[in-house]
Amino acid sequence: MLRSVGPAIGAAIAFSFVENILALWAPYQNVSLSAATNGLFDVDIGGAFGPFVPGGDLSQVHALAIIAGWTLLGLGLTWWGLQRRDA
Repeated sequence: MLRSVGPAIGAAIAFSFVENILALWAPYQNVSLSAATNGLFDVDIGGAFGPFVPGGDLSQVHALAIIAGWTLLGLGLTWWGLQRRDA
């Protein structure tokens, strides 16, 4: 594992950028963190571009389940990384 914070920050920024673009793809909207956030807070811009908002049709329970899944994945990867680094 790298001991520098730079690659971790770069990976987080890359994930944020790529995940927002992938959220526009219909099959990925069911597991997208961005779409879940939009569905949870009921983001709607209306008009002709309203259907392009990812996660606009997600229920709040589905959005919470997606966020909980990403949280568990992040905690698992953090635990795995700390086990490797501290070994």
